Amino acid sequence: MPQNIEIKARIPDNSTFEALKSYLVRKTQTSGKVISQRDTFFVTPKGRLKLREEIVDHPESTLIYYERTDQPGPKQSDFFKTSVPDPEGMKVVLKNTLGIRGEVSKERLLFMVAQTRVHLDKVAGLGIYMELEVLMEAKQTKEEGVEIAEALMTELKIDKDWLESKAYIDILEAK
Repeated sequence: MPQNIEIKARIPDNSTFEALKSYLVRKTQTSGKVISQRDTFFVTPKGRLKLREEIVDHPESTLIYYERTDQPGPKQSDFFKTSVPDPEGMKVVLKNTLGIRGEVSKERLLFMVAQTRVHLDKVAGLGIYMELEVLMEAKQTKEEGVEIAEALMTELKIDKDWLESKAYIDILEAK
């Protein structure tokens, strides 16, 4: 099963968001990739299942199942994903078989820093967040992935008090 090491952090204000964005633009020598996403989460007995619909130059949809612990800081995420050519049909099937938990809409700014996807997210109904996803290579250990995530957190000056343990859908449900 593919794995990432991930962190999620709530960005306290727009000036911090802009500072992170400016730093990442300089570091990556890119302006980042803007992606509008809608994630529909379905009821599952374990893990999380979402249909991600991206509205970009070439719209694409992906069904993603993942399991990870709800803890702040770097954590392992085990996942499966597959392309979905008919997202509306898939949504109907999953809604009728599992039920819908809810939806999360966000505008994401994506940067690649070595093997890490850095997301600066503006999440509808929640605010501004940042996610790191260390894309684990076949021979890397969980500990190596955690080290990479922690080093990038330090470089980006992510305060440990900003760390979130839960997925966006869980945070929205708790509101």
